[in-house]
Amino acid sequence: MKALKLVPVLALAGAAAFASPGVAEAPPIDGCAGYHIKDAAGDQTVGPILGDHAVNGGAGQTKGPDNLDILGLFFESRKGADGKQVTTGNLRIANLTKEVPPEIRSGALSYQVEFNKTAEGDVLFLRAELKGGAWKFYYATGERVETPAQNSERPLAEVETPGQAIEGPNGLVSIQLPEGIAKPGTKLENVFGIVSQRSDETGYVGYGNDEVPDAGVSEGKNYTVVDCPAPAASGTPQTPDGTPATPAQPAQPNQGQGQPAQPAKPAQPAKKPAASKRKACQKKAKKIKNKKARAKALKKCKKVK
Repeated sequence: MKALKLVPVLALAGAAAFASPGVAEAPPIDGCAGYHIKDAAGDQTVGPILGDHAVNGGAGQTKGPDNLDILGLFFESRKGADGKQVTTGNLRIANLTKEVPPEIRSGALSYQVEFNKTAEGDVLFLRAELKGGAWKFYYATGERVETPAQNSERPLAEVETPGQAIEGPNGLVSIQLPEGIAKPGTKLENVFGIVSQRSDETGYVGYGNDEVPDAGVSEGKNYTVVDCPAPAASGTPQTPDGTPATPAQPAQPNQGQGQPAQPAKPAQPAKKPAASKRKACQKKAKKIKNKKARAKALKKCKKVK
């Protein structure tokens, strides 16, 4: 750990530490609740280089490459295999690469998720640094100093934290929050994101390349950590957005007719043909000895169906 300088809130960008970058096969969806803040594509800039400002006839500020373009900021919070809550701050980048624009003389880029303060008051921001083709991930602890003249944050220490950078189109920078502010219900105040050349090595001085929201800290948005639903069990079919698919149900008799299926009736003995019934009736009637009664019975046999 090392002591950091007192800097104004508007100039604050992040801190430095070590971390082990991870690489995932594919970016996750943009948070279980979607983007916390969304940003328009194509609004990233670079420059001016110190001493080459437009007022001096230089190029001034120009559009930057896509690895400076923030598309949105979101959070993810789930319990890890050890039962501890893991919460990450994430920046979606149009096309994340290891290229640092030549206009950035420090040769380093910082991707930051910032919040003016938390309920705990000691964690100030998250930062991923790209320098020399390598990624490192940090968070800074410190204190907030409020005076009539200005509000400042005093970073006191740099702390290692896990993180990952998923490079390529629709890339992702993900930085893990410390356990103390990872629990559901924790409030992060005035959240915003920024890509810039600022770092502790530059004294947090330098222009921002892209911010989300566009006005940065002045339009930051509060966030309360929310626990994401448990992921679907391995082997469970999923829809393209990552949600479990509803399993197909077996077809039921009369399904779709609004009537419940009825149990089948017991099989009935086959009926005799009418001719056979009449013949049997006549045979029985002929056995009657009384002539008048016999004639009457035979007459009835003709009506047998």
